[in-house]
Amino acid sequence: MAFPAGVGPSRLQGRDGPRAEGIKVIPVAALRVSASTGADGPVVALSGDADPTTAAVLRETLAAQLDTGARLVTVDASGLSFLDSASVRVLVLAARALQGRHGRLVLARPQPVVARLLEITGADRLLDVRELAGPALALAAPGRRVRRGRGGSWQDRGTPRGGYGVPRPSKGKPSDR
Repeated sequence: MAFPAGVGPSRLQGRDGPRAEGIKVIPVAALRVSASTGADGPVVALSGDADPTTAAVLRETLAAQLDTGARLVTVDASGLSFLDSASVRVLVLAARALQGRHGRLVLARPQPVVARLLEITGADRLLDVRELAGPALALAAPGRRVRRGRGGSWQDRGTPRGGYGVPRPSKGKPSDR
């Protein structure tokens, strides 16, 4: 390819081919992951967007925490603005691995859009999703009831919503109850 005088290929081409002039590049929020030691076990803090390109990073981080032998892993999702199906799968597999050793994975403080996605997909029944974190998390231990979301229903934290052991509301008239 011939270039104008004084202009080399690096100026006209990007990594993937010719550069378009006048196109504004909008940065995409990447997933930021950090792990620390909490009072009850590892805490993995997530912020940004969890998408197919970041699922491997999430999987590696959670695997490293599981390799420590921890029985409680808390994932602080308060900074997570997007969660895709690949990342949901990673969280569910980590939760199942912990359940296999009588442990649990707690997904703490998800933003409303993430909590809604988990509810729509049914993953909220496979994960221990909590609105609380830190010392307040201990107060909502399994068997305690916490309110889910603004105006949400009460949920027994000992078993997944609608699972065995959770009484279903009666469908009869109030006088039949």
